[in-house]
Amino acid sequence: MDDRLADAAQLIPPGPVVVALSGGPDSAVAAWLAMTRSDDVRAVFVDHGWPGSGRLRQAAGAVADRLGIPLDVAEVEPTSTETEARAVRLEVLLRKADQAIVVTGHHAGDVAETVLANLLRGAGATGLAGIPARRPPFVRPLLGIPAIEVRHAAVDLGLPFVDDPANADLAHQRNRIRHVVLPGLEGVAPGAGAALARSAASLAGDDAVLDAAATPVPIRCRGSAVLIPAGALATAPPPVAARIVRRGLRMAHPPYPGTAADVLAVLAAVTGPTAQLSGGLLATREGAFVALYPAGNEPPPPTAALAVPGHVTVGDFTVSAARIDPPRVAPLGKRVAWLDSSLQDLTVTTATGGDRIDLGGHTKTVSDALAEAGIPRRLRPGWPVVAAHGKIAWLAGVRVGAWARAGGAETAVLELRLEDT
Repeated sequence: MDDRLADAAQLIPPGPVVVALSGGPDSAVAAWLAMTRSDDVRAVFVDHGWPGSGRLRQAAGAVADRLGIPLDVAEVEPTSTETEARAVRLEVLLRKADQAIVVTGHHAGDVAETVLANLLRGAGATGLAGIPARRPPFVRPLLGIPAIEVRHAAVDLGLPFVDDPANADLAHQRNRIRHVVLPGLEGVAPGAGAALARSAASLAGDDAVLDAAATPVPIRCRGSAVLIPAGALATAPPPVAARIVRRGLRMAHPPYPGTAADVLAVLAAVTGPTAQLSGGLLATREGAFVALYPAGNEPPPPTAALAVPGHVTVGDFTVSAARIDPPRVAPLGKRVAWLDSSLQDLTVTTATGGDRIDLGGHTKTVSDALAEAGIPRRLRPGWPVVAAHGKIAWLAGVRVGAWARAGGAETAVLELRLEDT
């Protein structure tokens, strides 16, 4: 067992480590292993406020004291499901870790339980690959050691752990798998747990190959949106396309990869209508991309004065202004505009669809002008507008009001620029 622990410790890279310390034997041994690899180890206990949390909290404190490491207790609101509790713990650990490695006490039994749980929900290769030993920033050094051996190690090391009473509650699916399903499988096929772990390792290799095929596809973050190339989703083999979507979902709502239904909805958005996703996200086709973005409508920012020279930030964009004298080169692209240098009292606000811009001889609604310019629908409500004396001078990056255009004989112009924040 000493050799197995030594091998397990090698999975923990040197450097700062945060241990998810639950008060049980598994996380206690994981904390001890971390101490053998790093001089900078901290522990985090997430208190869900459940029956038994008090005892576990005391045990976590006792283990931390025995090992001489600081313990950070995070109290969170009680949750009603295992999945919600796990999500909360992940969020807390990621926040507390900052740039440190996060070590957990998952063992070989957790792999078999996870494979079965994922099989029952219809998971693919990623879910059936079980629990990865490493997925930055998480490291799980005990995955190759059975639970009973980890427990013996905790006893031999004299670590003051306690058992979580919730682990015996058959109301939880994980416990039914642990106490009913797995023992039943062992009765039918001795070594079933180990066989499940071997299958998981085999599928993990297949999953890694598919991930490698999906990784080169560039996914962009622009403001609050994540943009996935629609062409890649349409042409990649389905398993690869699904992994591209999963990566985009993790970026849009870190660290969660969404549900199977979310993946199908994003793929359907390549050619179909806007789709509602879990986590308050929407998926919609925007030109060459499928955009993932929050569904909520934020209130428009207040009107802000634009000094010359100066700049104003509105949502995902920055508008800047400067007066320039000849010699000058005509601006390229619509994100730079020249206006009459005599304009005063400039303000920046966001577009209101019913407002109209003067195009010389006729006007056009802001909503029509934005649509004609190909501005995605989700961006139109927050699109920046520059006004002078309360009248639209520049629908940023789209149109200059006819009345505000720079004259050809002028010696100076007012140059406005639109840039991504």
